[in-house]
Amino acid sequence: MIECIRFTEGAYRDEVHSHPFGQLSLQRVGTTVFSTEDGERFMTPGRLCWIPPEFMHGFYSPGRMEGLSAFIPPEESVAMPKRITIFRTNPFIDALMQKMAEAEEGSTQIQHIWWVVVDELSTATPDELYLPAPKDVKLREMTDFLASNPAENFPVQYWAERLHMAERTLIRRFRAETGMTIVQWRQHARVMAAIKLLTAGESVTQAALAAGYDSLSAFIAVFKQVTGELPSQFVRK
Repeated sequence: MIECIRFTEGAYRDEVHSHPFGQLSLQRVGTTVFSTEDGERFMTPGRLCWIPPEFMHGFYSPGRMEGLSAFIPPEESVAMPKRITIFRTNPFIDALMQKMAEAEEGSTQIQHIWWVVVDELSTATPDELYLPAPKDVKLREMTDFLASNPAENFPVQYWAERLHMAERTLIRRFRAETGMTIVQWRQHARVMAAIKLLTAGESVTQAALAAGYDSLSAFIAVFKQVTGELPSQFVRK
């Protein structure tokens, strides 16, 4: 049986786990960060997150969050992605999720609406705010530090010496494991750190400084490049 509920939570954390049902969540307020073995994915307002049945994940929200969640039996999940996936929503999908939440529990109406949602998402392109995590232990030491200390700006030479690698080896291996250059990854990590602060109520200027940006205009440019919107637009949401 498909069930759809509204959720309202304060700051919240749930350690790595899985569940026998699929889950599709629509974020309307706040930010939720999903952690998996290959990195972190950020669900911000206007995005949907699909989690398949039995898929290992953890999540947390640094502040208040609101939205809708649909819980889907395994037999109704077969046409959905086999990995955690985040999509950008649209007014039609938003209305469908709202209709599911308003429908009588166990009604055929929910089932019919779900089939329409699946059809809509089958042609949607994932739109993820994603911070990949390398598998290499040495590289993971580097990325864990940078994610926790976004304002630090140690040069590649520092990390090559600390990790006992040649600079070229470090650069090549980092890109092979994450799909990003070190500069790109650091930019994403700083924006993700800023998103957490903005969600917790910090101002754009405070978030920019804490994320390591001396120039507000530079921060705004990178934020828009990574997220597709201005920090002020994100705050309004």
